[in-house]
Amino acid sequence: MALLPCVSLCGPVRGEEWIIGNQEHPWGEWGGEEMRRLGTDGQDEPDRAGDWVGLGFQPTGEAIVARMDIATEPGWLKPVRVDSTTNLSFGIRARTLVTQPIQDRAITGENAYTGGGPIDAPFNLVDGDVGSYANNGGLKWQYHMTVHFDLGWPFPLNRIHWLGRPAFPLRFPHAYTVSVADGDPAFYVPIEKDGPEAKYWDQAPRNWTTVAEAPINTTNDIDIRIPTQWVRYISLGDTLVERGNKTRWEIAEVELHGDGFVPNFTYTSAIIPFESGSNWGALRWHAEADSGTTLLVRSRSGQTPDPYLYFVKTGLGPTGQTQVTRSEYRATRKDPNRKVLLGPIADDTDNWSFWSRLYTQSGQMIVSPAPARYFQFQVAFTTSDPEAGVRIDSVAIEFSSPPVAQELVGELGYDAVRPGRWEEFRYAIRARFAVDDTGFNALRIVTPDRADSTSIRDVRVNGPAVAPDSVHVAHDGFTVFLPVHVGPAMAPDGALVEMVFSARTYMHGTTLGGSVFDSNRPQALAQSIRPGDATEELDTDNLQVLWELGGSLLGSVSVAHNVFTPNGDGINDDMRIDYALFQVDRAVPVSFTVYDLTGRAVFGQSTSQSNGARTVRWDGLNDTGQLVAPGLYVWRLSADTDIEEYTETGIVAVVY
Repeated sequence: MALLPCVSLCGPVRGEEWIIGNQEHPWGEWGGEEMRRLGTDGQDEPDRAGDWVGLGFQPTGEAIVARMDIATEPGWLKPVRVDSTTNLSFGIRARTLVTQPIQDRAITGENAYTGGGPIDAPFNLVDGDVGSYANNGGLKWQYHMTVHFDLGWPFPLNRIHWLGRPAFPLRFPHAYTVSVADGDPAFYVPIEKDGPEAKYWDQAPRNWTTVAEAPINTTNDIDIRIPTQWVRYISLGDTLVERGNKTRWEIAEVELHGDGFVPNFTYTSAIIPFESGSNWGALRWHAEADSGTTLLVRSRSGQTPDPYLYFVKTGLGPTGQTQVTRSEYRATRKDPNRKVLLGPIADDTDNWSFWSRLYTQSGQMIVSPAPARYFQFQVAFTTSDPEAGVRIDSVAIEFSSPPVAQELVGELGYDAVRPGRWEEFRYAIRARFAVDDTGFNALRIVTPDRADSTSIRDVRVNGPAVAPDSVHVAHDGFTVFLPVHVGPAMAPDGALVEMVFSARTYMHGTTLGGSVFDSNRPQALAQSIRPGDATEELDTDNLQVLWELGGSLLGSVSVAHNVFTPNGDGINDDMRIDYALFQVDRAVPVSFTVYDLTGRAVFGQSTSQSNGARTVRWDGLNDTGQLVAPGLYVWRLSADTDIEEYTETGIVAVVY
């Protein structure tokens, strides 16, 4: 394991970093595309990086067998780009066995023959040899022939070129049609097992688009140009023979060309080992992306070197399956005389987390559980434009080891909660330590807005109350520094830390998350608190704030100075309305309008706001900047959602 300082990635470093990418730690050694070895009985076995082959772009004239390019620009990970010199027919079988592991489904031909019969005839069309061919029958019998191509994944295609053997220029289809499909899974349909297409695919696209058709054709060299578009499937065939006009024709070679980047790829890292349980910090990456592209990253962590469980079908036990090791599973798969059938490969959810939510920006904190000994990430690229691509230099995982504790469980207690109001919460943290864990002397609680520093009280460590050394309050939470160091030396059997504080919440289900850290180890990362059963005195087993749903999304409205004197003396010069928005998961339009008693609007302002406490002021000026006449005015505050408009109104007096 190599630990390097972060030299090419921005942001503060508080721990060590494991970097994948750049020339020191090549992409190819630490991951690859979603390449899997073919398993028996339809099972696809995930393989480690060392088993993956064919990663990267191959030189023009050879096969493209991956969506990612790590060869043309060493140290960078990019989507493969094809140009007019790239023949996408090469490598078609290898690509299909990766993405759709069904033997020889890359090219299928209905009634495609090689003189003696339809033995592997379609693959003669992509072998680079114009002497090999496929035809629609012998001298006596001719049939309608259609050839289907599966490129393995979509490519930006703009040219379809097929030709017959030069020695037989008259063996051409007298009429033909060519169709393409982009491979969108939403347009797949299952194939009936006894249906005519069952010998081609288990499922087939239904969004075919005809890109060329010729009711009359007089050549065996057919070159079709189409607007560049993403294409995975191509279907070409004759149209006269199926109407009874028996014409012998053949295809010797098919060339497929395009220009641009593939529309997507997913890079999955190998399992990254850490010497002991580690806490996670930020996940950073350095990339250069064109407009129209999206780059998303996600992660997972675990306690074992393999995130999967392997089973064989033995007929034993309640499920008829027996768990085996990875090596035993692979040995069974490769054994031609095996006595048992391969069973499923399942996620090991006891020892591995699920994939995290998406990280949309570099530098976001890793949300996968910690401490953990193993880590894995995925990078997903998509583009809406064949001319738009991305270059990724590196991905860095910030970590520190040993951890603060083996386990940190938090639980929140409270009475009935009113949204937007100050409410009292009891926070309990149960810590369990190993001998080498560092312990902590500070804890941070996250709140939706600035907490009430005077309300933080009743701090306890294993029962007795303690006076905090200090409390630091920020706009999104507070930090309590304890007078004792809570760790394995002080509490070998574990510790319970509790406190009481007041906070306001605006969204049902808000999580008051937290973390602990050792202020004497500034380079160590904080460890997050996970929700659970921290103490028998509380019964929530959670860190979420819940209340009875219903009511207005606009509330906690209070007016300061509903009689004011805008004379410029700095005393009582304006009115102020404090309010809060609840239960909105995005910014909504909020407007404030002042009317005179005739109903005419004299002042108005609008903005977009999300959950939280807000303030609006009026200084007595109208929309043109002139002071309004003394008297009574009506104010109206409204928040407009897609479903309903929520409104508060009141009276204000202007006096001078």
